[in-house]
Amino acid sequence: MKLTFLGTGTSTGVPEIGCGCEVCTSSDPRDARLRSSALLQSGETTILIDCGPDFRSQALRSKVQNIDALLLTHKHYDHIAGIDDLRPFTRKGQFPIYADYETEKQIRSMFPYCFADVKYPGVPDIRLYSIGADSFSVGSVDVQPVRVFHGMLPITAYRFGKLAYITDMSYIEPCELEKLRGVDVLVINALRFSKPHNSHQTVLEALAIVGYLKPRETYFTHLMHHIGLHAKIEKCLPPGVHLAYDGLEIEDINNSDIRNIQNRSAIESLAICDIGITYEADIREVENLILPELPRLYEENKDVFLGVPKYSGVQSLDASSVTLRFNVATKEENYFPATRRLNRAMKCLFDDKGIEIPFNQLVIHQAK
Repeated sequence: MKLTFLGTGTSTGVPEIGCGCEVCTSSDPRDARLRSSALLQSGETTILIDCGPDFRSQALRSKVQNIDALLLTHKHYDHIAGIDDLRPFTRKGQFPIYADYETEKQIRSMFPYCFADVKYPGVPDIRLYSIGADSFSVGSVDVQPVRVFHGMLPITAYRFGKLAYITDMSYIEPCELEKLRGVDVLVINALRFSKPHNSHQTVLEALAIVGYLKPRETYFTHLMHHIGLHAKIEKCLPPGVHLAYDGLEIEDINNSDIRNIQNRSAIESLAICDIGITYEADIREVENLILPELPRLYEENKDVFLGVPKYSGVQSLDASSVTLRFNVATKEENYFPATRRLNRAMKCLFDDKGIEIPFNQLVIHQAK
């Protein structure tokens, strides 16, 4: 398989209109980012992932000759606005578009003329296919949808053999994360470095996912101008982690059978504990105090833990605390008790070590 990044920018693109920052005025072509989209090619099958307002320019620049289907991640404008420009690819017959229910509704609302009883000559001849949790095939490519969250909105990531493509994610449920085990190449969104966003991952949050999945190569996409200059940031990332850029091609990706992915995730799940510490705390000192105790937690919870809890590092930075993430493998049927025990054990461990955990108190009801 080969993946071509048609666009790697966020909803405003880079450069952003009216901005004079060093990224938006950079002469490095890798700092110019159209709206996020990608082209997957495997044998005779070519799949477009998302089709935003820059699609026509992207297709001409990359000399796209054929597309067999479009997979959409979600309903937002920067991911579906270019659907009308698919007309050249619909002349040989109905063009299939795969999307979840909410995205389907948005397409019908945004392009009603494509679904009229009597169509104006030349409109795109498209057919919508609803997707859920089940895998499906497009030509020679097996496709596994993976549900993630964009703020409060459920959206769709995709796995193709040893490749996973995720954009606009802010959170993924443990059971869905298990569907990504064993990927060699991970494409994942990373809006900017550390300032939290309500509906997009930061680089630090994306690195936590990378640390758990341990793919051979990772490419960050859906990047805004605050990410920094490509040439500088690329040097700061861990080995095997890269900033994607428009026009980048990744080749020789293993298109292995994905039919066993759901079977594996049904056997094991991942219990997660996110715990905050104050900015005054020394993270290295906290790690030195906590990590040696993790094997003991496994010994005390062998009935629901499948191994020693793991430390994923810094998950996020917010106004009052630094959030550290811990996780442990468990059977799917033990997910909830394992999560409760992990959170309780970590809270007790932090208390025993005298590590302050800040929290906000909310008064639900106060009797008079």
